[in-house]
Amino acid sequence: MRILIGGVLVMAAAFVSVADDQPTANSGDDQVEKERAAAALELCRKGAKEYHLCFEDPKRTELVLNPDPVLRWSNPSVGSIHGGVFIWTHQGRPAAVASIFKWFTPRDEMRFEVQSLSAEPLIGILGKEEIWRSTRAGIDYKRVPAAPLPAASAPARLAQMRTISGAFATEQTDRDDGSKRQMRLLTQPVVRYASKPQDVIDGGMFAFVHGTDPEVLLMLEAQETKTGPAWFYALARMNSTAFKVTYKDQEVWAVDVLPWGVVLNSSEPYNLLSLDHISPPKK
Repeated sequence: MRILIGGVLVMAAAFVSVADDQPTANSGDDQVEKERAAAALELCRKGAKEYHLCFEDPKRTELVLNPDPVLRWSNPSVGSIHGGVFIWTHQGRPAAVASIFKWFTPRDEMRFEVQSLSAEPLIGILGKEEIWRSTRAGIDYKRVPAAPLPAASAPARLAQMRTISGAFATEQTDRDDGSKRQMRLLTQPVVRYASKPQDVIDGGMFAFVHGTDPEVLLMLEAQETKTGPAWFYALARMNSTAFKVTYKDQEVWAVDVLPWGVVLNSSEPYNLLSLDHISPPKK
């Protein structure tokens, strides 16, 4: 699927709704989940429009929202939950991402899980109230070690991105019992983009998932540098648990568990905001 964001062509992956490693539901349960997924999609679209994200500059330059999710997900191993991944761009380049989701069981709540993809501080506004201020950079691009030069054509660069992403591996450590598990990489980028003003020749956002729920995002970019084009990568969490990422078996990124007080403090690049005003819990 192709979409136009801020005048820049973005190629989004097809929606993902069911993973091979998820349990098979009976037909009755399956119908209920289909109905919940459809209801959640509309709620998530509405929720994405609720928060206006902008830079912390004098003009409060607003980021551009793609109104449709680039990825739809569920995670039946933890309950009946359906969500979508939405992106906000600046000059065609992703600057923020949010996983917006609706719990049906065992909880009854709706949340907006936001992560800055910008080197500049971001602000989130609900109505006229500032409810999130990312006080530091949310992402740090580094050169991919020993990577080939970016290819001349877009299809060839996509092949390179898939090869490079496949050399990354992500391990999650459970917040409660310390158990570890490997995340599954979606082999196609959920977003493809470019930004001439920001010297991005080509870029792709890849997702490491549990079920189909994105837990870590891998950004790969062919950037124009003073010495010519080169491949760069950056990683971002989409969960408050601990993660370790390796590239060709060498650790390149690790983050600790974020305490709930930090997750909810509205000043970190990763934050969890409520959307219960859109879908109030049933009493």
